[in-house]
Amino acid sequence: LYLAGCTRPDISFAVHRQARFASNPSWKDWIAVKRIFRYLKGTPNLGLRYGRSAAGTTLEVFVDADHAACQTSRTSVTGFVNILYGGSISWSSTRQLSVAVSTTEAEYMAMSAATREVVWLRSLLKVVGFAQDGPTRIYGDHQGCIALAIHPALHQKTKHITVHYHYTRQKITEGD
Repeated sequence: LYLAGCTRPDISFAVHRQARFASNPSWKDWIAVKRIFRYLKGTPNLGLRYGRSAAGTTLEVFVDADHAACQTSRTSVTGFVNILYGGSISWSSTRQLSVAVSTTEAEYMAMSAATREVVWLRSLLKVVGFAQDGPTRIYGDHQGCIALAIHPALHQKTKHITVHYHYTRQKITEGD
């Protein structure tokens, strides 16, 4: 867990997934943990590296969701990573709190979580002397989610998405 949280975001999802079964692991869980250890042994030179360059001074965010990924609860998984100076400065991979009825909704919920993190990071970076000029670009891979965030049209297929997740749309309108 220490490596996943501090220096190796590449193993974060796998480690946290296996940590859910720590109190009562099965043989299958032990095999998965050994696989993580083998991966770490084979990749000792991987880790977070930061380099000061003009291209790396802008905060970049990559976000994705896995619709209905949890086999038991059918909740989706939100994942995002914030990159500055060529290295990850924060990341998250968590199950969403509610069940998304479509891929667009799952991706939109993930984008909302990433947007809240970006707003907090931008204020933190400003305080420590790395103020961001201009808006922060959030990269997502779902066209329906991107269109929903940019265009405030209300459709039959999206009217069930709560106002809570329209935070991204508000930040786009404000130019952040």
